[in-house]
Amino acid sequence: MWNASISNLLFVDAKRCRPRPELIGSCSSEYLAMAEGGVPDLETDADLDSDQGYQESGFGSVQSSASSVRRSLAEIIDEDIKEYKHTFPEDLKPEYQDAVILYTEADRKRVLQFIANVSQLQLQVGPNRTEKLVVSLYDEVLTAQTRIGELEKVLKYCTFVLLFCTEDFFKDSWTEFSGQACLLNAIEERVWSVVPIWTLPKRTFKSPMLTALKGVSYQDEQNPDFSSIKTLFEGRIQERLKKAEAQTHERILHIIGVKAEDVRRNERREREVQLELKIRRAEKERQAVEMKIREMETMQSLEKQRRELHVRESEAGQALEGWRRAQMQQDMTADPRRVTVREVEEGTEMHRLFQVICGENPPVDIYPMVHDMRGVFLLISNENFARARQGEAGGPEDRTGSGAKVDVISLKKLFDGLHFEVVLKKDLTAEGDGLPDLPDPPDDQLDLEVDSCPEGSDVFLLLSSIPGFKSFRGVLGSWFIQCLVEVFSEHAHEMDLNGLADKLHEKMRDKGFVGEIGELKQQPEFRRTTSKKLYFFPGLYKPLEH
Repeated sequence: MWNASISNLLFVDAKRCRPRPELIGSCSSEYLAMAEGGVPDLETDADLDSDQGYQESGFGSVQSSASSVRRSLAEIIDEDIKEYKHTFPEDLKPEYQDAVILYTEADRKRVLQFIANVSQLQLQVGPNRTEKLVVSLYDEVLTAQTRIGELEKVLKYCTFVLLFCTEDFFKDSWTEFSGQACLLNAIEERVWSVVPIWTLPKRTFKSPMLTALKGVSYQDEQNPDFSSIKTLFEGRIQERLKKAEAQTHERILHIIGVKAEDVRRNERREREVQLELKIRRAEKERQAVEMKIREMETMQSLEKQRRELHVRESEAGQALEGWRRAQMQQDMTADPRRVTVREVEEGTEMHRLFQVICGENPPVDIYPMVHDMRGVFLLISNENFARARQGEAGGPEDRTGSGAKVDVISLKKLFDGLHFEVVLKKDLTAEGDGLPDLPDPPDDQLDLEVDSCPEGSDVFLLLSSIPGFKSFRGVLGSWFIQCLVEVFSEHAHEMDLNGLADKLHEKMRDKGFVGEIGELKQQPEFRRTTSKKLYFFPGLYKPLEH
């Protein structure tokens, strides 16, 4: 337990409660704040000298007007001791005890009950001041578990040595304890006060060394009489208090030293950081100066480099435009009659899949496109519109040139090779068939299903561009149709319709056209509600059964 005289011991003059100058320079800010501001003067020296506690301890007790401040200081000291205890040297780590008990492990439970009882005793140590006993087992005083061979280290931190005398103690442990020189010296020379605690009559144990000592009876453990123990300790509890206060003094001095070293270390680190920052700032300033010098040196050549770059960009742009035009010219000179659909080769994965479909248990997730005539391909070519929009030849709105004819030829050759019956219709009107008004769709779209299909079922719609955007064409056909023909003819033998659509999307993405407003791109759109895979299997068909 702390008392207010700790603050006098640490920071203030014992007579006038003034800060001690030899400690102010090194103590922590918390201690300084409490020591400098919170402790008022006592009225007279006689008021302090008359206090019995001061006369006994040498430090003086405290009047109630300053007790709250000093208690706060004690709390701060307690917290610091807990925080810095791991830094203490070994001799400052153990706490001072009024007594330690030597016992055998078989009696541990009884000894702990004895400690619990005696620790509740209130001992008078001065006017209006009491203290509780501090008693521990001998093997719990040091920081680590203590062995009997280390007993001498333990006895330095106690006033009394209590022997918890039982039959088990004398049978199991007394021989080893009595072999310790420190205990023999304590008994013979009374360096420490050795007191047996007799749990049985003294004559039971037959130990001349101990029976000669004045002991304490503890035979009635249910209703113990601790008056003799209280009398034994009351006269000497001040010894433990003085040692504890002196130890606290040493601990605080150690903590102050550690904190001061921390402050010095932090100051050194801060100076190093500041120096490093200065070096970095100087380096940045040097680099900035060098940068300005380089900028000034290259100022005249920079404009020349910009002009050269502009020339190179212009030349590159012209080269790109020429390449694009050459590509377009190559597309325009392509012969649509050369459309050749690659057929499925025997032994390939697609050939084996076709055989499975033609078998007795065809898979249900693939459309059965196996006969020589797969279906009807209705091709509608509208070139002359009643409300034709004005457009230049070769532009996005032009439909009257030869490009539409090229698209028709290419599509016919493609779907002939895919085993479809091609039906060509030209310049149809919505009114003629009683159909609803056609919307204004993108210029080119391919619908592989007829209108009689149930709504939302098995539809695969390929739009040449996203609605609201234009679809481009040349004199030898639209981009979309020509890309579609190329992709389907090259890959229908190895992909289903979904894969062909993805391939078409990739090819359209990479295709471009250089016009007056720059490079043009076209983005197709696909919509589908198909629930199965569709393979064209070009070159393969199942013979009709007779």
